Amino acid sequence: MVALTHSPVPPDPLRDGPPTTPALARHVVTLATTAAGTPHGGLVLATPHDVDDLVATSTTLASVALGIAGGPGPDDLAENIVVVRDTSLDARWPTWSTTLVGLGVCSVLVAPVRTMHRPPGVLAVHADRTDAFSDAEVAAFGEVATVASSALSVALDRDGLHRAVAARRLIGIGIGMLVERYDLSVERAFGVLVRHSQHLNLKLRDVARHLVENGELPEQAPDDRDGPEST
Repeated sequence: MVALTHSPVPPDPLRDGPPTTPALARHVVTLATTAAGTPHGGLVLATPHDVDDLVATSTTLASVALGIAGGPGPDDLAENIVVVRDTSLDARWPTWSTTLVGLGVCSVLVAPVRTMHRPPGVLAVHADRTDAFSDAEVAAFGEVATVASSALSVALDRDGLHRAVAARRLIGIGIGMLVERYDLSVERAFGVLVRHSQHLNLKLRDVARHLVENGELPEQAPDDRDGPEST
């Protein structure tokens, strides 16, 4: 996972334009910790196109606590917020709670961050005293999680659009290289990329990226006859 520390300065959309998804995640953590009245908080979110999850944390303690397995799962978060007022007494997730006690974490709030067509992420805040969060702070934290779900959905969709545009550009460049090098039509050059994609079980954009970066198509299996020379 890629860990990101947060910035206390919120983005200014008039000056900077829309924030990047990591910057938005850091801002969400800032809002969550402010709402809950604790310095310790973090967010983890599965991203649709990257190998690594998106992780933003405000402190080292939050980073460690966020990575502990065995805590509230999707079913537990179906009602939105899980409130743990005393980790030493909470028996719902004993291994998770015991580990938190060892870290000095005494109270926790956990909420889902739901984005379109993706597994829910988790927003959490941690405190070093029992019963640390008032009802008002729990409610404010929940509101942050709700707003974060909408904002991060938009940001991830925007990222996906940017990736799609970049992929189309790569594929276009790759087709142009094949057209020029092998005197193919655009349709036949595109067919070459598609056959390599299917044969090597690679995404079309990855075949094109290899061609653009290395000047040649990805290495073929010995018995594969699909190539520019056979087109």
